[in-house]
Amino acid sequence: MRLLLASTLPAAALFTGAALAEPLCTPTDMPLAAAAPAALAGAAPPPSAERTPATPPAAVAPAPALSSATLSEALAALPFARHVAASGASLRDLGEAHGMRAVAAVRGDEFMLFQVAPGGRAAVAGAIAHLLPEQLAAIAPGGATDLGERLGLRGLFVRSGPSFQVFYVTPDGQRVIPGVLYDASGREQTHAQIRDIPGVVPTVVVGDGAAAGAAGPGPAAAGAGGLAILERLRAGGGTGGESRPRVHAEFVGAEGAPVVWMLADPRCGYSVRAMQMMQPLVSAGRVRVGIVPVAVLDREPGGASAREAMAMLSLPLDGALPAWGARALGGVPLAADAPARLADNMALANAIRLSGTPTFLFRRADGTEGRVDGLPDNPAAFAAAMGR
Repeated sequence: MRLLLASTLPAAALFTGAALAEPLCTPTDMPLAAAAPAALAGAAPPPSAERTPATPPAAVAPAPALSSATLSEALAALPFARHVAASGASLRDLGEAHGMRAVAAVRGDEFMLFQVAPGGRAAVAGAIAHLLPEQLAAIAPGGATDLGERLGLRGLFVRSGPSFQVFYVTPDGQRVIPGVLYDASGREQTHAQIRDIPGVVPTVVVGDGAAAGAAGPGPAAAGAGGLAILERLRAGGGTGGESRPRVHAEFVGAEGAPVVWMLADPRCGYSVRAMQMMQPLVSAGRVRVGIVPVAVLDREPGGASAREAMAMLSLPLDGALPAWGARALGGVPLAADAPARLADNMALANAIRLSGTPTFLFRRADGTEGRVDGLPDNPAAFAAAMGR
């Protein structure tokens, strides 16, 4: 299930910045171009999907770029604007409309367009659409699901076939903004609003072979801890009593070391960075990482994330990670069972209520389960928690 990029949203309106979003690739991300993981060794890439160079719409007259030291009085009064400027972006004030202040954050050859709410404690990444909320509800085949207010903005969830989009209503109630909501510290808020809506957590369909492996743990299993579900499925404990493994992983590190499981989308820059962060622990023999390829960044079933996740699942251990690091997964021939393997992994993602990638599951030294969603603040804490 993917976000529907509304036709009213300029194609160059979004980019992901390290300081502008939570370090987690989520189903609410809308990559504008193919994300390409940088090499897993060497200099760390920016933890974001790569974007095509963005060109501001010609209709927008150039405005002075403002750094954190030279913010206009209007922008300096907005906590969100101050946060974005402090991240190293230059800001362009594009004026007010329908109670929102339009701000373009520019960094290098990329920019992101925000509609900042009154008071500056929330912003939506997107452009205002020329639609009334009532018109949106009327044209959406299933109507609009009201998500209630978050940070003072009312959210609306709509579906379009296998895709979905979240819109936010402007303060005057006269327009909607298709996009993603952020708080004043740059943390993404939208996926928390929609994660309980059926079908939002990806259940990728990847060809005719997917159906056989798509059935994962039912609702009863979802109450168990994420690691317990993974271990049961890895041992072959599927809902139909199957003996084959239902979780497929690529391992790196010494056998016998405690395993940290990492659910990763191969096109997610944060997943690449997470693997880099774990590498010193792997090299020191303190942990073994089990990489579970999943697909959360596709706009449609069978898209690029699914294709590259299946490629990882088609290669032997000594080939999958080097191909990922070399950005060479696109040309890998897919194994016949790759669709079913990915469907198994996506069933796990659904069962543990995956928020995004990377997500880590591990067992502490005292036997309790640990989970970290997003880039860990201190990777060494994994090893310490496991007694290594």
